[in-house]
Amino acid sequence: MRLSSLSRLAALGVAYASPLALAQQVQLNPATPATRQSLPTSMSLLDVGNGFGQLLPHRVAELDTQGVPTGAIVDVRDLSTLLDHVTSTNGILPATNWPPSSVLPGGTSGNHFLVVRFDQVPDIDFILDAAPSAAANSQLLGTLTVVAVDPLTGARAPVQGRAFVGGQTYAGTPSGTPPTLPLQTWVAPSGLGTIALAGIDNDGNGFPDGLGFPGTEGSFTGDHLLALPNAFVFVADTDGDLATHETFPSGQEITVEISSAIHALSGQTLAESAFCNSTVGADVIGPEVRFTPPPNSAPQIVPANGDQNVDPMTTVTIDFTESVQPTSFGALTGASAPGVSAAVALEFGPSMFATQMPYSTLPASVWNLSRIVFTPAFPFPGGGQPSGCGDFSLVNIAVAANQLQDIAGNLNSLSVNSSFHVGSGPGVANAPVAPDAIYVGRFGARVGVSVIDLNGFGQSTGNPTFDPASLMFQEGWSNFSYNPNVRLQGSLLL
Repeated sequence: MRLSSLSRLAALGVAYASPLALAQQVQLNPATPATRQSLPTSMSLLDVGNGFGQLLPHRVAELDTQGVPTGAIVDVRDLSTLLDHVTSTNGILPATNWPPSSVLPGGTSGNHFLVVRFDQVPDIDFILDAAPSAAANSQLLGTLTVVAVDPLTGARAPVQGRAFVGGQTYAGTPSGTPPTLPLQTWVAPSGLGTIALAGIDNDGNGFPDGLGFPGTEGSFTGDHLLALPNAFVFVADTDGDLATHETFPSGQEITVEISSAIHALSGQTLAESAFCNSTVGADVIGPEVRFTPPPNSAPQIVPANGDQNVDPMTTVTIDFTESVQPTSFGALTGASAPGVSAAVALEFGPSMFATQMPYSTLPASVWNLSRIVFTPAFPFPGGGQPSGCGDFSLVNIAVAANQLQDIAGNLNSLSVNSSFHVGSGPGVANAPVAPDAIYVGRFGARVGVSVIDLNGFGQSTGNPTFDPASLMFQEGWSNFSYNPNVRLQGSLLL
């Protein structure tokens, strides 16, 4: 039966190697004491792709020294590249999509897949779960997830597939206590620049279970890289049979999240977590604020909605359902001065006199454009203000609809609001205001700000409480009562 099956595979042009030969190809020797000293301090991500193009690192058109696109495309692997080349008119390029049909990059029929490549060999047990119950999540442990997201409803569902690390997967008959699945090698590099199939046939249908792994049914550029020990490959598979060609779910964002908890065989952990997304067919899905799972279903914003006594010097972090264009919010931290944006408003103070906080933004990492960090231009005033001034400890976050873009150019549809309270802050200066005052920035050995009061009756700093019937004022009160507009016509002022 086996020989007959192998003959049919040979007729299809499918390479086959014995399990022993495959094991020899994927065997890894532990580092010797001499080589351990030269190992890097952490494992890094090389790239994430879907066979049709690159999902990570993100890409951008290179700008010359005059800010003009050169026509070259560069990978955004560090913050300096982002700040040097990403502008409001030169954004991150869209991710490559999967085609609507179940085809491989070479044009032949095959399963949709994605590949994550590391610069070291990852430890498979930090990515895959050997427990039979983990089949509901494609044997994924949770450090690397593939999820279909509906941004409008917030619904998230694991994508069903078969997960491999270095051509190996957990499958077969469970054994032991508690029961676990054996680690099986289904595919490996053939040594001839192609992928070879092992003879694993758990279902006994006469064909190796690895048939349908990308590269085993029609070759394409780089297919042999998918079976190397440093590659994680996730293949669409809802029926447990790779030979039936399938696509990833359409009409949703297919997101990939990679945790820094993943370890290399050498013991190093992944340097940075990562996130990317794409769609089956054209991407017409807009980005939205991400929500926590039910029953809470709260916006994933830090500080969280309802938080109390937050540090007035806090930043604000917002998670989105997909990668967003970094310049959607205005100024990038380190590239230009803080400002306000129509996309997201940070407001503090009493509702009738709310003040918009200027801010600058950056992604949490160039490997994750779905998480944006907002850095206020100055600390929030906080609590402890004089009575009658209103609640300056309240901070409102308002994400406006139809204002922020994903990297494909789609706009968000939903508005989201959240709020928190800060603790005691540095206070609000009750200082003279223009045009009756001039503020002068001072540089040199003693940097600071001087206030020139042009009319002599400015409020000055201090408690705005005053007694209009008295010519005297208590220490700490405002000088506002000396203003004749207040003293003589105070009842007419609003």
